[in-house]
Amino acid sequence: MPPESLKKLGLHRWEDVVLHFPLRYENESEVRSIASVQPGQFVQVQVTVVSSRIVFRPRRMLLVEVEDESGSAVLRFIYFKDAQRMAYAPGLKCRILGEARKSLAGLEFIHPRMRTGWLAAEAIGAQPMVPVYPTAAGISQLTLRRAVQTALTRALPHEWLPPSVLTNYGLMPLQEAIRLIHAPPADAEHGGLLATLMAREGAAWDRIRFDELLAQQLLLRRARQLRRHERAASLANGQLAQRLIRGLPFALTSAQQRVWREISEDLQRDVPMHRLLQGDVGSGKTAIAALAAAQGGQWCPGGGNGPDRNPCRAVISEILRVLGGAQDSARVVKGGARTGGADRTAACNCPGGNHGGGRYPCLDSEGCRL
Repeated sequence: MPPESLKKLGLHRWEDVVLHFPLRYENESEVRSIASVQPGQFVQVQVTVVSSRIVFRPRRMLLVEVEDESGSAVLRFIYFKDAQRMAYAPGLKCRILGEARKSLAGLEFIHPRMRTGWLAAEAIGAQPMVPVYPTAAGISQLTLRRAVQTALTRALPHEWLPPSVLTNYGLMPLQEAIRLIHAPPADAEHGGLLATLMAREGAAWDRIRFDELLAQQLLLRRARQLRRHERAASLANGQLAQRLIRGLPFALTSAQQRVWREISEDLQRDVPMHRLLQGDVGSGKTAIAALAAAQGGQWCPGGGNGPDRNPCRAVISEILRVLGGAQDSARVVKGGARTGGADRTAACNCPGGNHGGGRYPCLDSEGCRL
């Protein structure tokens, strides 16, 4: 199992670590001179330590002055240990990686990374790109990089798509795509590959997106297959819905009739309906919802009488409140009248006369005998 600290990032298995991709990359394959560095650039410079000192303005900080043949810069450390100060001894040759900033003293680097010793040009050019991963408090980049390297050896997924699919869609092999994202080649910046990877574009990221979308579709299909084994009540009695349609002060459009016909057919099946009704404002979603509630209102889930005997009727009552001008339809469905803005019931056999604690009246003109 991965280190316990990685659970903060939701990485519980080595497979999760494999798919924890970098946010960006640091280029250690190029060395810049101090004079050529512009503020805001993330660069690597090979320098010699001139001096180090601790200052107390405005707080305790370690300042290290470095130089190369073209100029000088300052390394600023706000959080440091005394051993760190001793490490920056005058004359030390080191490589500094960090983001350059402009200060009153000139160019400076705040908390840069340091590598001891200089490298020859050939060795510098062979340095790989260093990935920078999303992290959390207490998890260093070094810990993440080591975990990713371990995961790539233990849990790198095998190719699961047939060669014909890879060819037809022009997809990169899965293992090659994952390795490329985690470890771009040293010359990735010169060919534009680095910029493509950081923008999450290109063949490697296309393969990752393809697999994610395909996995999502497979999970949805599996969920649909499992739902086919579930059972639901068949709501085949549409008399109340037809009464509501006849009582509406407007005629349903052809699109509304088609949608209602499909939903009504789904309600009559003995499997759960999973349908999203979507449309613009004023397209008739509320009317369709009222019809669906009316068809569902013909079914009594538990039998017997009581305030919670048929909650669908309470839903219809609430929906009818937003059907502007549909008072006639409300009377058709409720079998009652509206007086002074309050709903009243005709001949209800329910205890208390109303459903929902008195808020919703019984909607059946014959009382609660459905």
